[in-house]
Amino acid sequence: MHGVSWSDGESRQGRRSSLSTEGNKAISNRVAQAISVGDLDALNELMAPEIAEEFKRDVTEIRRAFPDYAGTNVEQIAEGEKVANRFVFMGTHLGEFEGVTPTGKRVEFTGNSIDRVAEGKIVESWVEVDMLGVLRQLGALPGPGQSE
Repeated sequence: MHGVSWSDGESRQGRRSSLSTEGNKAISNRVAQAISVGDLDALNELMAPEIAEEFKRDVTEIRRAFPDYAGTNVEQIAEGEKVANRFVFMGTHLGEFEGVTPTGKRVEFTGNSIDRVAEGKIVESWVEVDMLGVLRQLGALPGPGQSE
């Protein structure tokens, strides 16, 4: 989930979603909740098929290293079909992640996403996660102002 863009490949330019911005925000929140509780099958009803499969692969990989991975969207802004989210997830590092052996450390994943919702499903999602911050928390990289 390193700045990945997911899209179902279909152009829906000019077509407006029948959901309100509040409804679109609710869909983004339901995705975060499903990821948080590990209900990855719920992504099938909330996202276009290709996007759901990509999310399931990425979240499964993260959960192998952080079995208690959970969190939520902490801020949202919506306009039209798009929802911007700032999210925070936490997890305990109990499996190998990005080449780092388990440390047992509790790690915070912060990031932003922009989801485009059409016809009640997320059809595009751009996700940026602060992986540099995660690797610093794990001790794999020095923090700012520190040398190796």
